[in-house]
Amino acid sequence: MKVVLGILLGAVLLVGEVKGQGTLVNDQSAGGSAPGEGLWIGVQTNAPLGQSFTPALNSIGYIALGLNGSGTATFYMNLRSGSITGAILGSTTPTVISSGAANGIYDFYFPSAISLTPGTAYFLDVNQSAGSQWLINSYSYQYADGIAYFKGVPSINSDDLWFREGIVVVPEPSVAWLALVGGGIFFSARRWPKSPES
Repeated sequence: MKVVLGILLGAVLLVGEVKGQGTLVNDQSAGGSAPGEGLWIGVQTNAPLGQSFTPALNSIGYIALGLNGSGTATFYMNLRSGSITGAILGSTTPTVISSGAANGIYDFYFPSAISLTPGTAYFLDVNQSAGSQWLINSYSYQYADGIAYFKGVPSINSDDLWFREGIVVVPEPSVAWLALVGGGIFFSARRWPKSPES
């Protein structure tokens, strides 16, 4: 019986982990499905470095960037209002990355969603706090609702960083899944041998 309960508990934890990952819903982006065109420029040598964008959704939960480098580096993004050096509304969790991500795409997550006003310009401020020099993809992606910033000023060539931003949606468990887990626990508990009363 202990084996059955162990297997059931393991299944619940495994499926709960898979179901709890969430889905990324893109709001704004510049560039295609993967970075590659244009220039790869130094992150640290071009700070303050970032991208302005104008959201359609009322919150943000993640940012994806096209990065390239060797070795490891620690990155975090500040979400700013007003300008590339304006007030910080929130920061992504510092993330240690290493070379080898698929297509050079790296995702950065805010600890919790940050409220936005659709139609208002915001600024993604890219920060590398440690590690070897990494590069970020920049090109004339023709993103109409923002522009890249290098050394604190808008790109003179109207370039954009390769980026995506949006929300993280964590799905609710289905009724069938809840019934399966609940039924398994109920029937396992009924079969559990009762201890003798004293």
